[in-house]
Amino acid sequence: RAEEVPGRISAWALLLGDQFGWWGLAISVIGAWGQWSRDRRFTVFALIWMSLVFLYAFFYDTGDSHMYLLPVVMLMALWWGEGVYHLLGLARSLRPVWQRVALVALTLLPLASMALHWRAVEPDDDWELHTYIDQSLDAVQPGGLLIVRADRPTFAMWYGVYAEDQRPDVQVVSGPLLAFVWYRDHIRKLYPTLVLNEPHGGNLTWDDLVHDLVASNWYLPTYLTDFKEEWREWFDIIQVSNSPIYRVRLRETR
Repeated sequence: RAEEVPGRISAWALLLGDQFGWWGLAISVIGAWGQWSRDRRFTVFALIWMSLVFLYAFFYDTGDSHMYLLPVVMLMALWWGEGVYHLLGLARSLRPVWQRVALVALTLLPLASMALHWRAVEPDDDWELHTYIDQSLDAVQPGGLLIVRADRPTFAMWYGVYAEDQRPDVQVVSGPLLAFVWYRDHIRKLYPTLVLNEPHGGNLTWDDLVHDLVASNWYLPTYLTDFKEEWREWFDIIQVSNSPIYRVRLRETR
């Protein structure tokens, strides 16, 4: 929406500034200029490519669309290195003492940025996420079906089951993604014994597909990480003791 554009521009400018520091953005610009003087064709290609990626991500209306900027940030990091090389080259014309000062300053700048952001990227600081994953998967009976909905539990369960190889017997299915043919085909290949019917008729939502999934696999112990309150009309939903997930059973009448 047009009214959101100024706020998004401001937020993304702060995001890039936070990644490199404003001094880092200036050094990246110097690096881009240095590369322009050496290889204009590549620089033009890089600028066009970055612009297209930026525009796509900017107008992709999701809360995490800024993740598409990662390739842009990586290219800017290369330009940052180019900028440092260029500045050190300029420093050679200075007196030796000032050359050492320039070298120390350019070394300390990324170290200072790393110190400021260390807590945000420290892997050991994700204990809450791992606790959530462990408590959720421990509550699922062997061979159970786990239906996920919101982004955070979805990515948490994918990480736990696929990346960490916890509970490979648990069948994790994203409710919202059932709306897509490619995802339904993927789930059928991933879990051949799971009954996943192809929808027929119009005006069906992914909520209806979740209902059909639970109904078609009534014999499986089935769980939800989160749910819509309207689903209580279809299911009996009870939170599992000492766990953040819910056991779900189909009601006799819809």
